[in-house]
Amino acid sequence: MPEGVKRDGIKLQSKKSAVFSALKLEREIQNVFSSGTRINNSRFVLYFRPTETKKIRIVVFISKKIVNTAVARNRMRRLIKEVFRQTDWAKGFDFICIVKQCFQEGSTLNAVQRILGPLLSSASKTCLNT
Repeated sequence: MPEGVKRDGIKLQSKKSAVFSALKLEREIQNVFSSGTRINNSRFVLYFRPTETKKIRIVVFISKKIVNTAVARNRMRRLIKEVFRQTDWAKGFDFICIVKQCFQEGSTLNAVQRILGPLLSSASKTCLNT
């Protein structure tokens, strides 16, 4: 998809300049679970730990029990990743985001920021204190 094209109201970046890379290996995910910091609220559980990379590495888990259709799950993933991309302090961290409760089907980026924002701000305070 070309750079600058909007999908679901989110402006996409080209792959070369992407701020993200995915946590794909099971051992990397297990490292974040075992040695990372855990914070949660009523809708999300967030694990994170610092890394040597300058990118945000993230994986988002959404159960089929929470959201039935793959289209809705993928939209939720895109919105959550965009919220992470817009945070300044998140570069150089690995994140695991587990969705416990669905937000509304027609949610916009601003709605997701309101839900996930307090969790990210407490995560940033935790990171800056260590």
